[in-house]
Amino acid sequence: MKVKAFSLGLALALVAGVSLLPGPAASAPARTDVVFGTQQEPAIIGLAICDACAMYTSAVVSAQLLLPTVDLNDKWEFYPVIAQKMPSVRDGDWNLLPNGKMQVTWKLRRGFTWQDGTPLTAYDYVFAWRVNTHPQFPSGGRDVSDRIENIQAPDAYTLVVQWKSRHAFANVLITGEAGYLPRHILGKAFQTNPATLDSHEWATSAKQKTAYEITAVPFTQGLELEKRLQREARRDFIAQATPGLTWEHLDLNMENPKLTDRRVRQALIYAINREQMVQSLFEGKQPVAHSFLPPKHYGYLKNAKVYGYDPARANQLLDEAGWARGADGIRTKDGVRLELTINTTAGNRVRESVQQILQQQWRAVGVELKIQNLPARVLFGDVGPSGKFEVMLYALTFSPISDCEGLYTSDGIPGPTGAGQNWTRYKNAEVDRLCHGVPGELDAAKRAQMLQRAQQVWLDDLPALPLYFRSDYTGHRTSLQNWKPTGSTQPETWNVPEWRFTSQ
Repeated sequence: MKVKAFSLGLALALVAGVSLLPGPAASAPARTDVVFGTQQEPAIIGLAICDACAMYTSAVVSAQLLLPTVDLNDKWEFYPVIAQKMPSVRDGDWNLLPNGKMQVTWKLRRGFTWQDGTPLTAYDYVFAWRVNTHPQFPSGGRDVSDRIENIQAPDAYTLVVQWKSRHAFANVLITGEAGYLPRHILGKAFQTNPATLDSHEWATSAKQKTAYEITAVPFTQGLELEKRLQREARRDFIAQATPGLTWEHLDLNMENPKLTDRRVRQALIYAINREQMVQSLFEGKQPVAHSFLPPKHYGYLKNAKVYGYDPARANQLLDEAGWARGADGIRTKDGVRLELTINTTAGNRVRESVQQILQQQWRAVGVELKIQNLPARVLFGDVGPSGKFEVMLYALTFSPISDCEGLYTSDGIPGPTGAGQNWTRYKNAEVDRLCHGVPGELDAAKRAQMLQRAQQVWLDDLPALPLYFRSDYTGHRTSLQNWKPTGSTQPETWNVPEWRFTSQ
């Protein structure tokens, strides 16, 4: 099946030749191509590991030009594509070595070729890893690649990867972030100047020959489209929301004197009617979050502690914490008013609506909330990392293999340079131990248990207040079968070979 593209306001999959909001499809010859529309052009397509290629639209196109070694389906299950199998400790092709090191052996399938007919081999993987770890190459990420000590290719279809330390997903991330690149095409250019490899003709020509892209439909527009289709009783087009990995939440600054008492933090979440929030703002299509890992994540805490809407309990906790109501209804303690300032990205209407709900519901239990919204560059470039906030409303996007290391470990608290993910300044020795242990635990069941226990402790402490998980909207003709959005960072084009058209 052929895939083409154009840039539009919404990302939809349409039968070629139709408009953005099409009328009922007219009779036409059977088509074998699909058109995608989105709001953004990919910078570069072919070279999937450079910094400019890390954008989602580039990854979507690259996913079809460069097949994955291991892929992820709509159930968030990994399966081999170019690899013959996924290595395992049980099968003996994932070996644990002394000093915490590892050796993972991969066998590749034969028959995959580059556009000029040259076979894809293990040597292309070794080359890609060397490119990505070169300090002059503008890499889009090398955190995992840097964990690899060396990669060797004993023959054209075997890779032996030497890891410096244990990594739970060494049987998924074959060469870290690098994947593979055509050594016979890019080798000379890499030796000449690694810094300009992203401008090589091979990377740019792919965009000229295959110009297509895809991204998620903005939620509010997707919801309006879905409602319009329902009003018009349309059956030829489908708009659907898929719960995803983006977590909307409130960070609480644990170094702020008003928020150091856990009872205050718990009172704040008891005072929020989150179910009513997602119903009124999103018609229930963005589910309430009860922790930071979503239901389809392997570490999801199924029996998480649920902080339901309970203003009576919120008042009780605030009373116990010594915050007494004043004449104006706002609580005080030792002459200090329980007044908090919330920051989020300026101009975001959905978040502004959330702030208004919080302002009203927190005032009902004696907490005054002031709103001060800022440009994203200020919020994320200074206020968050430096800890110059009391309450901060924003989103984090996880992957299916994300964990809590760095995000909620004490060594993730930003220092003078601002580097570090733990903006809440949360510290808990048990969470440190568990979250640091997750990446190196190879037993999936034990790893999940560690994540679940870390979430239990985290939910008691509440350094952040979970609000909801975002959903991603996509739209497509009803005649396009096997359209399966994953709700993860996996492009919607992951299963293009399975797409089929049926007559309506």
